[in-house]
Amino acid sequence: MCVKARKIKFVKEWNLLFWQRNSRAFYGSKKIFYQLPERTRRKEVRKSLRKYLSVVVSLLFVFPFLAGAVEFGMFDGSPGALDAYVGRGQWVVVKIWAHDCHVCNDEAHEYVAFHNKHKGTDAVMLGISIDGKARLEKAGDFLRRHKIPYTSLLGEPEAVVRFYQRKTGSPWLGTPTFIIYDPKGKLVAEAAGAIPTTTIEKFIAGYTASKKVKN
Repeated sequence: MCVKARKIKFVKEWNLLFWQRNSRAFYGSKKIFYQLPERTRRKEVRKSLRKYLSVVVSLLFVFPFLAGAVEFGMFDGSPGALDAYVGRGQWVVVKIWAHDCHVCNDEAHEYVAFHNKHKGTDAVMLGISIDGKARLEKAGDFLRRHKIPYTSLLGEPEAVVRFYQRKTGSPWLGTPTFIIYDPKGKLVAEAAGAIPTTTIEKFIAGYTASKKVKN
């Protein structure tokens, strides 16, 4: 009870000082302020407290979005952002993978071939590893073993799952998982599990054709 009382007193004193320094109705000095009726003083302190809390609440909403901009990194430790790769005139097929995912290992060569086939024209691959810093070396071994030619970002497992759920609205099921962005950077498809590259090619062709018909 005593601790709570000290905390309440601190908040009132802090907000009184905040109000004195920042309010448009500043009375000029602490002495003059305390000469005001107690009801007026309490009203002004509450007004200042509401103003302070509104700033705090705004920051709570802003910080998650700022954090989202640095969810991933490069394998060399530098920051990496998905926005740097999408919306640049090509389809981007994002493959979320893990070094110990059997399907990711078994079918890695197919996505390498897809990337090499399309990178000069209409589409590229982009990897996101969920191995995080703790398994950075093993994830790097995966890239070298399969001779991955396309960029792969590195993310912590929890951050990648949050990213996927926020972007797609779908539950996370595991690796591999794919997200497909159109040339303008719009997320147009997502799927969990292995997807044949021929299916991806058919989807891109069909989506492109439908857009031409509408236009």
